[in-house]
Amino acid sequence: MATTFKRFAIVGGGNIGGIVARELLKKNLAVTILTRDDTKASLQEFKKNGATLAKVDYENRESLKNALMGVEAVVSAVGPMSMSTQIEVVYAAKEAGVELFAPSEYGVYVTEGPNTPKGVVQSLLKKVDLPYTIFYAGIFYEFAPIIRLVSGASMRCAFGHKYSEGKMDVVGDGKTQFSLTAANDVGELVAQVVSTVPKRDLKWAKVPFEGDRKSPLEIAALAQKKMGKEMELTFVDYEMNKANYLTDFASFLSTLATDGLAVTGTNQEVAAARAKFYPNWKPTPYEAFIANK
Repeated sequence: MATTFKRFAIVGGGNIGGIVARELLKKNLAVTILTRDDTKASLQEFKKNGATLAKVDYENRESLKNALMGVEAVVSAVGPMSMSTQIEVVYAAKEAGVELFAPSEYGVYVTEGPNTPKGVVQSLLKKVDLPYTIFYAGIFYEFAPIIRLVSGASMRCAFGHKYSEGKMDVVGDGKTQFSLTAANDVGELVAQVVSTVPKRDLKWAKVPFEGDRKSPLEIAALAQKKMGKEMELTFVDYEMNKANYLTDFASFLSTLATDGLAVTGTNQEVAAARAKFYPNWKPTPYEAFIANK
């Protein structure tokens, strides 16, 4: 019996899911991508490279079960607005004999507010006794500049990444660090871990990792150095921002960051996970991402 997983299904073949699929295919592993539309242009390259495109109805458990037959591990990468689609996939995966389910997480440990659906999926996996591996990556480098938060009557950038304008918005005092990781590095790590780490070590595992850990003020200093211009900082009132914590995703994330809850784990926990699961991982530092953003 193989000690590592060889046959995978990807739920959500977009950003992170697409990267995971691409990396698994590079390893000549079996990849099935679940999709509502198997004619979608963005998926045809995966098919060309050996992936199976399985057209499914996410509300039909039998449809999902049929697509998952023979699959050993499911990697979910559905977006924030599609978390509920994982419920039927979990039940179908259990019935199909899937051995491991990696739910769509990739953020931080918190499972309240807008992250409540993530906690629901975790609880369901425990209920049906389908082992999970949960990956925590913090804030994606690519998404931070486009996440918006409500500040009074205006909209501001949650993490203040308007470098080309020489401006940054900072919630609170800007001194608290949070975890960041590039999307490509997230997908590459997930693919490497699920395909090379022994099965026994992946079951019920939580894997905290990060490409970098910075505070807003540290990011401002990096941007100022790299862009060659002084950064104008606009400080957003913490309490005003927190008032939208439960209803606005950007306010939720920036509040967590200010409270020190947007790290994937302690420095020791992150280092231990890296040593155990992927010691040769070489993520991109955040400074390399700063360029006219």
